[in-house]
Amino acid sequence: KPEFYWLLFLFVIGSFLATLFSAMIIIFNGNLFVLEKSELIFSCGMGIFQIGFGTVLYMLGAKHLISVELTLLSLTEVIFGPILVWIFIGESPTKMGLIGGLIILLSIIVMVTFGFKERKNLKFA
Repeated sequence: KPEFYWLLFLFVIGSFLATLFSAMIIIFNGNLFVLEKSELIFSCGMGIFQIGFGTVLYMLGAKHLISVELTLLSLTEVIFGPILVWIFIGESPTKMGLIGGLIILLSIIVMVTFGFKERKNLKFA
């Protein structure tokens, strides 16, 4: 599909510009930025799969969801990020972080439970 390739092209250009600006900021601040080979491979893998692939899927899904659903979907990262860090690294989330995550999770549950009645009348692009 040409639309997918256009989105992918724009994402690659955006990623390149973000990398370029980040490198310029590091150089002008006089900070040393040294990565070992394994860290560089890990960072590139996270950039491609975690950020890149997720962003492309998010953009493709935007055609099928309303803006409220997209916003709540993007907020799930706020919930699951600290939980995954807690599970795999052992860093405990704060009490306020857990309360905020619970509020977001309850919002998603309410939207899914009651939102489908209103979606039947909507038309998607």
